[in-house]
Amino acid sequence: MSNYSYRIDEFARDGLFCVGDSHAFIDPIFSFGVEFAVKEAEYVRRAIVACRDSDPREWPAHAAQYMRVTTDGQRVVEDMLAYFWKYPWGFAHMAHVRHKDEFLEIFAGRIYEIDPGEGLNKMRATLS
Repeated sequence: MSNYSYRIDEFARDGLFCVGDSHAFIDPIFSFGVEFAVKEAEYVRRAIVACRDSDPREWPAHAAQYMRVTTDGQRVVEDMLAYFWKYPWGFAHMAHVRHKDEFLEIFAGRIYEIDPGEGLNKMRATLS
């Protein structure tokens, strides 16, 4: 999906926090952008409150934490979709047979601040 995908490396800094598709767009077919925006809005609220309540010298750490959490979450979907497009039959077997519960969690949007499961780790190993 490289023709459609993009990623901005520094999407949170002094006075700027991007959410959802404004800093990364993965796939036009599956349309995770609204889900990303809604969940990332929760995290950006935390970062903004932390910045408000802290010394300005601490703001870069809050921005870095926001970028780490949201990038890690989006990479779960990015890796899953890369595997889907490259190995559709393998993906179907993983998502519907071998790791059904794990993939239900991913599709439900529970992708932030998680430890990758066995299925995701297998997909990532196959892709690398």
